[in-house]
Amino acid sequence: MALDRDFRVLVPGRQVPFYNNSGGALEEGDMVYDNSGTIAKVADSNTVGCLGIVAAYVANGETGVLYIDGLFEATVAGTINFAPHAPVYTASSSTVDDGSASDKCVGYVMETDPPSGASTIKFWLYSTLHLQTTHA
Repeated sequence: MALDRDFRVLVPGRQVPFYNNSGGALEEGDMVYDNSGTIAKVADSNTVGCLGIVAAYVANGETGVLYIDGLFEATVAGTINFAPHAPVYTASSSTVDDGSASDKCVGYVMETDPPSGASTIKFWLYSTLHLQTTHA
């Protein structure tokens, strides 16, 4: 099942303002990180984690709002049997997986759908503004 947004908010958490200097517009549900002082969308082999998830459309050069925690739904890349409370990593700018060496955790599984071989998960967002877990 494809979501209508990269990451869909289910229970909003804390929000912080941010300046979009990414060079382009950011959409609601985009997960972003700090790339040496420039905002960028997350990708696979994410070794820096995420700042948060964009709460609403924000044009380049404008100030927007990021969720830095909260409950979100995401599409799983491939077939992964996530256990409750397992760490979540980015597989692309719009999907999650169980990570690889040196990846930074972006959240923790709260629920999977279906319970085995999930196509979507519900996860608690974990911003780099919090202490991060690195994949072994």
